[in-house]
Amino acid sequence: VRAGQIQSGTSLHFSLLTVQNTAFAGDDYVVGPYSLVIIGGTNQASATIGIVTDTNFEYEETFSVRLNLTASLQQYASFITLAPESTTINIIDEDTAVIGFDSNSYTVSEEVSGGQLEISASVLSGSLGDDVELLFSTQRGNAQSGVDFTAISNRPFTFRSSDLSISAIITITNDDIREDTEQFTGILEFMSHFPPERITLAPNLTTIAITDSDIVTIGFSQAQYTVQEFAGSLNVTVHILNGELDVDVTVRLATVDGSGLAAAGRGDYERVV
Repeated sequence: VRAGQIQSGTSLHFSLLTVQNTAFAGDDYVVGPYSLVIIGGTNQASATIGIVTDTNFEYEETFSVRLNLTASLQQYASFITLAPESTTINIIDEDTAVIGFDSNSYTVSEEVSGGQLEISASVLSGSLGDDVELLFSTQRGNAQSGVDFTAISNRPFTFRSSDLSISAIITITNDDIREDTEQFTGILEFMSHFPPERITLAPNLTTIAITDSDIVTIGFSQAQYTVQEFAGSLNVTVHILNGELDVDVTVRLATVDGSGLAAAGRGDYERVV
């Protein structure tokens, strides 16, 4: 009671109505109406509003409570002013959740079907009552963006409140070059405006390894060489006959006797092993 008095022995009965805002009736608070009685000779009364406890990560939510005259007080409406007649209730959430890649590492063949790799992240702990906005990016390693895979930079990666797991697609480049297994990294980050205090990203990094199945054929440039005995030496050439190399390859040359012998003393050639 902010002004005036209530006669002793008299009581004023009010109803409190709840009004939904960002907090959902039934999910976040117990729906009214509630009763409020101010006894004559006092100047205040209180009512208990039910708040629903859950384990969902949520942002701060609000609803309103409006003070109304009951039917028995309507005849005195001209004498009773309700001001303020509404108050806002803020519900502060303390629940937490963990979101992360489903695996710390992925392995994909360069010849993967459709040229695409699907990697996923999940809610690993807790649950979501609101959307969580993240960003997904790739970072090159010895696998090169634009050559071995298509780079992704700050792609929205949003968990809706109903999502348990979502995926990202990465395009893998297939070529005819023989390469060692190469790697790059997938990264999950918060959007700059998102409050990360109660959400943990773990693991937020995953390593993607690209394996190669390309075949390269290496051989002599000629099936047969002819050399004069007095020449003293012979140069032979080894070529890549099919495919390409992106790695160093060492080949060993060895000689095998035919009609020419690499015998000690009067041999026809110097043995190579």
